Amino acid sequence: LGDVYKRQKNAQFRITTSFLQIYMEQITDLLAPMPFGETRGTVSSRGGTGSKSLTIKEDPKTGIFVHGLTLKKIRSKEELLNIIKRGARFRSTNATTMNKNSSRSHAILQVFVEQRWVESGEALNGDLLGDSDGKPTKKRSHRKALMTIVDLAGSERVSKSGSEGTRLAEAKAINKAISALGNCIVALSKKRNG
Repeated sequence: LGDVYKRQKNAQFRITTSFLQIYMEQITDLLAPMPFGETRGTVSSRGGTGSKSLTIKEDPKTGIFVHGLTLKKIRSKEELLNIIKRGARFRSTNATTMNKNSSRSHAILQVFVEQRWVESGEALNGDLLGDSDGKPTKKRSHRKALMTIVDLAGSERVSKSGSEGTRLAEAKAINKAISALGNCIVALSKKRNG
């Protein structure tokens, strides 16, 4: 990230990140401020029924997005790492007989990079191209990139994990989501190969 910002003489960069979890089929923002009265002591409370579930929407120009998701501006790799650590603390986790600190949600971290710059038009011989008044033409350019990192909750056999009550409901939701993802991957691979 540091190298990106050093190049700002020639271009402007904007780097932002978002961090969410999907817990029991509800989307919650891991970077949003805690609601009044909610404590940070119980990590799993972030994904429980008391949290506001965000919705997925689609924009004709920009595509699919999560409505109301916090976007944090990033200026350094240290700042990004701190944001990831802070968000990870609020991810839903709980103990099972197989894992003392089992993640009970799927987490999605996205890093958006936007680059804007202005360049003068040049002919093949290096001469500047001009408009009808002889002034050099300037072209505004724009690039976007998106990196998405997904950490899936671990699938567990209910018989081995000893899950009951809420842990059992979590395990069913996790296994259902991973099964659906597997079906999507199979369908996409058939479409590509067929």
